[in-house]
Amino acid sequence: MSIYEGIEASLREALEPALGECVQFEDCGEGRRILDLSSERLAFLLELFDEELVIRNIRIEPLFQGRGIAQRIVDAVHACADEYGLMVVADRVEDAAIGFWELQGYELRANAPKQYIRSPGL
Repeated sequence: MSIYEGIEASLREALEPALGECVQFEDCGEGRRILDLSSERLAFLLELFDEELVIRNIRIEPLFQGRGIAQRIVDAVHACADEYGLMVVADRVEDAAIGFWELQGYELRANAPKQYIRSPGL
């Protein structure tokens, strides 16, 4: 199973019960693998670079906020990243979300405002 198949399976298992719907991912190749989930309730982008998984733009509809959905996304990504020894990067982190990422063990990346990183296995 590839890392993307593993991530998709983990995310489906984590998100479908919480959302009450099947989640569909778009794989937009172009030289790098990208998973794009966009539904009425949730959207985020996950990109794989050489040694990094990059999470961008987690957006959750207000009615579904506070249900642990962002935590489920992050937990599934962490499990796969740890299995493959990859660093995880939260990119374009909004000020209101900094505390969430810091609680997950992320630190501000030097010389990269709005980017927080997590080393494998944390």
